Amino acid sequence: MTALAVVPAPNVLAAHLGNESVLLDLDTKHYFRLNETAAVIWRALEHSPRVEAIIRALVEEFEVTEDEARLSLEQLVDDLRRKGLVLAP
Repeated sequence: MTALAVVPAPNVLAAHLGNESVLLDLDTKHYFRLNETAAVIWRALEHSPRVEAIIRALVEEFEVTEDEARLSLEQLVDDLRRKGLVLAP
C-alpha cells in the first residue's frame, strides 16, 4: 500500500466536529460517524492522498508505530472503499 493514493469520493461531504468527523454520502443519503483515529485519517486524505503522509500524521498524532498506523489505515480504507466513500486503486 506504500505507493497508493487514496482520495475522498466526490459524492461525500465531511463535517469535522472536535475530534470526530461525520461523512454524508450524497448518493445514498447515509451518514457515517468517524472516531478520532478515522477522523485524523479522513482529514489527512483531504490534504494529501499519499499513504505515507497519512501514516506520518497517525504516528505524530497518536504516538504509534508505523506498522500500527499502516494497519489502521489499511483497515479503514478497505471499509471506506466498500461503502463507496473513497477512491483507491
